[in-house]
Amino acid sequence: MRYDTKIKLVYAQDKYDPKLGKHVTSYVPKLETYANVTSTGIKASTELFGSIKADSLTIRLMSPDKLPKYSYVQIGNTLYKATEAQYLNNSVTLVTTEVAGVVNAS
Repeated sequence: MRYDTKIKLVYAQDKYDPKLGKHVTSYVPKLETYANVTSTGIKASTELFGSIKADSLTIRLMSPDKLPKYSYVQIGNTLYKATEAQYLNNSVTLVTTEVAGVVNAS
């Protein structure tokens, strides 16, 4: 298994911007690492979601000591929400789906 895809675990923070007169979401990077990223298989997708999700990814992290508090997984400029997490002795597996409509994730 190759851990060759750079990912970021980011935390979404809402703050009020008085200049804009509304709440603005900023994304604070919490952890940047390399991971094994693959599309979620058909069997796993139907078991988890009840249907096949084309935008679902399985992300495997190698032996993190402890994952920080995070809201999304960022790959490139796309954000993914973890829908399932499995913690093993020396790895973490996250099953994610793409978050639609989120901009300025970088």
